[in-house]
Amino acid sequence: MALTNKNSTAILVNSGFQQRSTDVCETKCFKWQQLLNNSGSFSKMTFRGCYDKMFDLMNPTTQVIPDHNFCTMGEAQLACLSDASVIEHSCWCEGDYCNSVSRLTIVTSILMLLLINII
Repeated sequence: MALTNKNSTAILVNSGFQQRSTDVCETKCFKWQQLLNNSGSFSKMTFRGCYDKMFDLMNPTTQVIPDHNFCTMGEAQLACLSDASVIEHSCWCEGDYCNSVSRLTIVTSILMLLLINII
C-alpha cells in the first residue's frame, strides 16, 4: 500500500518492505542507541542487528549475551559542553521486543501525514 501527500511523496508501508528489512538472528537481536542532549535539542544514533553478526562472540572482551531480554540505560554529562549529556540505551531481545515502538511510530507518522493532507 502506498500513501502519497500533496507533494506526491510516496511512503511505502507494506509487507515487502518489512520482509526486506528483516534479519533472522541465530542469537538475540541487539539495539544500541545514543542520544546527545544539547540543552534540550536531541541528536540520535542507532545501531540494530543480530548480536552475533555485529560482534565477535569468540573474543573474550565481547559482552556475554544475557539469557533473557534485557535493557540498560546510562547518562553522562559532557565536560566540553555546558547543559549537555550523552544518553545510551542497549537492549538484547528476541522477536519484536526490540521493535515494539516501531509499529506505533509508523501508525503515528501515517496519521500525521493524513492530517497534514486534510489541513
